Amino acid sequence: MNTLSKKIILILVTTALSTTFSYAAKIVIEAPSVVVTNRQPVVVQVMLDAQSDTASGVAGNFSFPSHLFDVESIGIQGSIVSLWIQQPKISDEKYLDGRTHITFEGIFPGGYDGVRGAYYEGTKSGSLYTVTLIPKNKVTVTLVVDDIIINSFTPDAKPLISTTQIHEITIPQLTPSIDAIKKEPRKVVSPTLNAFV
Repeated sequence: MNTLSKKIILILVTTALSTTFSYAAKIVIEAPSVVVTNRQPVVVQVMLDAQSDTASGVAGNFSFPSHLFDVESIGIQGSIVSLWIQQPKISDEKYLDGRTHITFEGIFPGGYDGVRGAYYEGTKSGSLYTVTLIPKNKVTVTLVVDDIIINSFTPDAKPLISTTQIHEITIPQLTPSIDAIKKEPRKVVSPTLNAFV
């Protein structure tokens, strides 16, 4: 290999690595990896980690398999979004992927660059919203946030580079519901009735 081709390969590799690791603000899914008890509600927090950027808006699509979970609630209490264009809600749109989709879109007047606190240095991720899910089956489930748009806090609101976020949850053997348990009729043994039979 001549030196020119080595330089070209080095430049290509450096460019590829720098774009791979230069993701700035990102959506993060916070949820348990394993559900500890049967039929335990799973609380999923969809968070925004601004890292070194300032965001002016965020939008995305959180989804999970429809046949594995029921949605108990969607909450925006304590959200870092001060103005919702579309509050998180189950999408009315029909998808062919067998997943329930929760879409959301909000803006940050004045920008958002992380949650600051008196007891730690720097910034932390902030909660966009919380979804409480009730498992229906025993399985390992993949939660996904995709179609992510995070706009920078600049005059042109240029979109920041972001990737699809995935989180897996393992659900152990579920305890059957009371309706699912078949009860055998109890046999009554009576010494007085048996004498006549």
